[in-house]
Amino acid sequence: MPRTLKMKVGWLLGPLCAAAFTWAPAALADSYAYMGTGTSANNFGVVDLSTGVFSLCGPMSAALSGLGVGPDHQLYGGTFLGTEFYRVNLTNGALTQIGVSNITFFLTGSTVTQMYAVGFDSNLYTIDYTSGTATLVGPLGIAVSDSGWWGLSTNSKALYFTHGSTLYRLNLKTGSAKEIGAAGAGQFGSEVVEKSVLYGGAVSPPAIYTLNSQTGSSSLVAILSGSGVANPWGLAPIQEQSIDPKSICKAHIVP
Repeated sequence: MPRTLKMKVGWLLGPLCAAAFTWAPAALADSYAYMGTGTSANNFGVVDLSTGVFSLCGPMSAALSGLGVGPDHQLYGGTFLGTEFYRVNLTNGALTQIGVSNITFFLTGSTVTQMYAVGFDSNLYTIDYTSGTATLVGPLGIAVSDSGWWGLSTNSKALYFTHGSTLYRLNLKTGSAKEIGAAGAGQFGSEVVEKSVLYGGAVSPPAIYTLNSQTGSSSLVAILSGSGVANPWGLAPIQEQSIDPKSICKAHIVP
């Protein structure tokens, strides 16, 4: 083929190939999580972490100390400053008592493989989701109290812990809390990892922030809104990438 003809064919095919293989990336879906609210209302629902809109699914009959994911991909929590351990109905927030623990619950959370609790004795424990029985890991090195705001994370290989605006990482072998850093804004009562992003549920006013897991710094995403919304004391992951608003309170898959 003559060089001039090759050039003309290339000139013609270039735009055609570009048109054939050019595509616009789809918009990223919102990130959703289950959320428990308190302390004025013990409500359960689904929050859009991108917009802060909370959809109420139902009331809970007890104030839980947070939400944790069990190996069976169900949600659980211990009663705040109590010993009862419950499974949470994913459609309406109804609580089913699983057992009575050997600790007084202060916080409930989980990694991607294990449920954990912080007791009111300032120790970290693993939790047996079938009974609520706690096994001691070790002391935090921080004295907890029923004043101020505290939180424990879900859905991460690490276990994050917050006191006020300060983010910590807990040693899963000893229980000790290592300070990561303080947020520029926000007092946090719960944390969840969704799509590799660490989100914090903040109070006064209730809001969603992203948290930097290396420095503890925070960035406001949205102020929480919606019927029944209040301070978020529990956040837990949802596997679906998109949710139909008409069926937002169905039992979504928990990773």
